Amino acid sequence: MQTFIQNNVFHAVDATNDRLELVEFIFDSLKFESFEDVVIVGAQHILPSTLTMFQSFFDRGLSPRNLHLIGKCYSTDILTYQKFCDLGVNVSPSSMQFNPAEKFDSYYQKSVEKFAATLNIGNVPKKVVVLDDGGQLISYLNENPSDIHQVTCVEQTTAGYRKLIDMNLSIPVINVARANLKLEYESRVVAQTAVKALENRLQSLQLQPRSILILGNGAIGSAIANFLERDFELYITDTDPEKAIVPYEDCLARLREFDLIIGCVGEQVLSAEQIASLSPGTTLVSLSSSDREFDIVKYRSEITGLIDCHQDFLTSNGVYVVNCGFPINFGDDPAEVDINEFELTRALLTAGILQGISQDYSNGVFNLINLENVLKNRYIEKYM
Repeated sequence: MQTFIQNNVFHAVDATNDRLELVEFIFDSLKFESFEDVVIVGAQHILPSTLTMFQSFFDRGLSPRNLHLIGKCYSTDILTYQKFCDLGVNVSPSSMQFNPAEKFDSYYQKSVEKFAATLNIGNVPKKVVVLDDGGQLISYLNENPSDIHQVTCVEQTTAGYRKLIDMNLSIPVINVARANLKLEYESRVVAQTAVKALENRLQSLQLQPRSILILGNGAIGSAIANFLERDFELYITDTDPEKAIVPYEDCLARLREFDLIIGCVGEQVLSAEQIASLSPGTTLVSLSSSDREFDIVKYRSEITGLIDCHQDFLTSNGVYVVNCGFPINFGDDPAEVDINEFELTRALLTAGILQGISQDYSNGVFNLINLENVLKNRYIEKYM
């Protein structure tokens, strides 16, 4: 079994320990201290670093009862979920729920709508900040305006940003997703966690792939390729001909030749019919959000007793689906998922939240305030 990562040490974030240094740096830089009558509503990964980030807000007066969160089953750590609840935070129970017979995007959309429609935030506060991961929550609030005024949103993902810029926005959105610092460093960190998780899963399944197809040559796909190219026969393609190392249609015509197929596109790349045509023993791994890379609901629903969204399963035609079709970098071990380097993302989100609280905006999309040079230096000093 080849080693995918050498000389890399991963440390999980412990929400019971010290605060995140880069988050504290943002607070010190922006000199923002008052959270009176502030409410934060977030669609977020319920992971230890998320809690640690919000503990810095609690330290400065944000009431836990003024924090409302909804997570996703594949990126919710049960212990962190319980810690949030113990603090008095309103966390949607759907954050831990999974329906194997339904595509997660449709299930999550219904969960978000129910969560948003039933929010009880008491008297109208001075400011509401909506923190989103994927654009679903912002989209719903945009299409279903409430009586709450002074709502500012923060979007952290490129997929969410692309969804929102095509909408007629009636609320302001701060664009953390396309912050240069996030684009420059986050993909590398995601790729590190993904490759380590992939190595662990292949070892547990006793699989030794030789020929690997990467579908999607964006930031994540190219980063994964950099880790794998020395040890495997690697084929990299993309629907964009300028990004495809091997022509996309050629790869689709040769699907039966690949031992491992990694989806990094962010939308469906293989239909149920194409999966049915794969060679027995082919392994499918997702590296985008949700379970959208592969149309596996039909196969997943056939598995008796499948209740955990992190389970691997074998389809009726002998194809391995890793992590139930959800992204491999979100396994059931926070130590694998939530490494220290992700405090950069938490710091950028903190900057977006504070910007949303302290500034008044008209409708539309707005860039994150420019703290990137000093934050970059801090990050490099600590991790590079």
